[in-house]
Amino acid sequence: MRVVRAIGNIFIILGLTLLLFVLYEEVGTSIITNHRQTVLADIFDPELHFQPAPGVTPSSTPRPIVTHWTGPRPLFRLTIPRLGHGWSRIVVEGVSLYSLAYGPGHYPGTSMPGQLGTVAMACHRTGWGSPCININQMRPGDLIFIDTPAGRYTYKVTQFPKQIEKTDSWVLNGDPASTDPYKLAITTCTPPHTSLHRMVIWADQVSPLPGQPPPPVPA
Repeated sequence: MRVVRAIGNIFIILGLTLLLFVLYEEVGTSIITNHRQTVLADIFDPELHFQPAPGVTPSSTPRPIVTHWTGPRPLFRLTIPRLGHGWSRIVVEGVSLYSLAYGPGHYPGTSMPGQLGTVAMACHRTGWGSPCININQMRPGDLIFIDTPAGRYTYKVTQFPKQIEKTDSWVLNGDPASTDPYKLAITTCTPPHTSLHRMVIWADQVSPLPGQPPPPVPA
């Protein structure tokens, strides 16, 4: 009986450990990331409405941050209405696990908004705020907004979400069926709660038109 009781206690401990791990992955990490996003918003959002000196053209690249902030650099605000009412996140530079623990990350070496090429990003599907948990619900025609100090860039989704493999780096070039010179790509893990495969969303820039400045960020 002692052996049976000991085995039972071991399984109880293992079960509680697993439960605590799941709670941390789903709840604990989200609390951490949501707090970091609040701090990032306090740092970055004032940049969106900063008025440059007369005669100076605003840039889509944020000014150097003069604060005590030591985390990854905030680049722009990403808003995707399809992912839920009020869905909006500060995107940071980098796609390492460290960077993505702060929010969606920008692939280094890919374009910034307003530059020729593809603005490529990655975000967690589950855990760390689960920003892309509903990305499978995206549909062609959905709008995606990127707000920078220079103004707002608007993109339109071109295809349904596409499952890809981890090694398919070509997807960062944007929709291969599109001839638009200004594109966007967002990757995440799939199925949820795993990292077996990847999923990508592609979009083309629809505003501003090529050669035109972006409209101001809505107040």
